[in-house]
Amino acid sequence: MKNIFISYSRTDTDYAMRFADDLERRGFNVWIDREGIHHGSDWFRKIEQAIAHADAVIVIMTPESEQSEWCEREIMLAQRDQKLIFPVLLRGREFGILINIQRADVRNGQLPPESFYQHVAQSLNTSVRSDPFAGLRRMHFSLKPGRSCLVLGLGLIAGAICVIVGLSALISNYSSSLNNDFSNNNSGNNVPVVPVSNPAQNAADFAAAAFNGNIVLADSYVCPELKGSLATAVIADYINAGVNRLTTQTLCNTAGNNLVTCQMGVLFNNGITATVTQTFQMSKGMVCGVVATQVS
Repeated sequence: MKNIFISYSRTDTDYAMRFADDLERRGFNVWIDREGIHHGSDWFRKIEQAIAHADAVIVIMTPESEQSEWCEREIMLAQRDQKLIFPVLLRGREFGILINIQRADVRNGQLPPESFYQHVAQSLNTSVRSDPFAGLRRMHFSLKPGRSCLVLGLGLIAGAICVIVGLSALISNYSSSLNNDFSNNNSGNNVPVVPVSNPAQNAADFAAAAFNGNIVLADSYVCPELKGSLATAVIADYINAGVNRLTTQTLCNTAGNNLVTCQMGVLFNNGITATVTQTFQMSKGMVCGVVATQVS
């Protein structure tokens, strides 16, 4: 296994830890400060040793890390030891000291794309495990009602006609094979419903129906512009990601700016359990897109 050192600002701890966990799932050994930086000569020696033993250094670039004396030292140590450096731009702009190195742009707050991990692995002459959650991570519809939504919606609807034909049998088998609390408590509830006025509840019902493979029920909670396409696309992504069933109740809360964030415990076909956090874009209480998906 190759060793990766992650340089980051404490301001970005949550993202850095999520990034480190993702790297470890893919087979890398990761050195990252998980307890909080302890200033002093002893701590600097630990950092120096960690970088010396690292095969590569990933720098999470933000305005805070650019101003951090510790991050600057870590970059200088990596350059001194001629380590491979992989910058990841989370906020702000590229560091001048790393301007000549290709960087990954994650200013949407998502983890890097699959191509980034493949690039790291190839540069280190190693292999990388595939991510069973990649399909869910890539779900980024961000569709809004209006002209742009109409154009994208028409494209999705046109594509959905072909998708529905090809996936109808697969979705049917998927729906019948899932055995979760939602389906047990709502057996026979395969007909459209009248959504409630609570956006968080509608998002929760949409997510549960989608994970259950119930396209008709999920479509009941979709905004008019995307009925017949959004639910189909979401369920197809769940199938491709290998979702088996929900393991916990779907909990959703409003996040402001017509956004609702939901958390769901999920079991995948490979036996892995995880927590899926999805942010849905809402309009008049209805689901109009998947803005972000995180798996932990």
